[in-house]
Amino acid sequence: LVIIKFRETPGVPAEKFKDMKTSSEKCEKVVAAHGGTIFQVYAKVFSGCAIYLPNAMSTVNALNNNLDIEYFEDDRIISVDPTITSEEATSWGLDRIDQCALPLDGKQTPLNATDVKVYILDT
Repeated sequence: LVIIKFRETPGVPAEKFKDMKTSSEKCEKVVAAHGGTIFQVYAKVFSGCAIYLPNAMSTVNALNNNLDIEYFEDDRIISVDPTITSEEATSWGLDRIDQCALPLDGKQTPLNATDVKVYILDT
């Protein structure tokens, strides 16, 4: 699964650029050129899509040369290292995640997050 963000067109108002029809048309052009299937079209926050590409690695150069595409990346699972130190927890603000009451204790205590799903679109 590849996530694609399309480049905004200079001179086109943002509300016109970020409409479902424009995003869908651009996604369909990518699929027509490289094969694959559209999984999801994004139009509210940015214009883009998630596409299943059968040979994603072989299309990297073509996607890099597509002037409509600002960037693309593989969709992937990211996990947290449970051995994070207290110093790292404080610098990343993780102390706030495991503790509601003030003052913060400067520690990050692993919590049971079974069945919790977190979706990060862009970092």
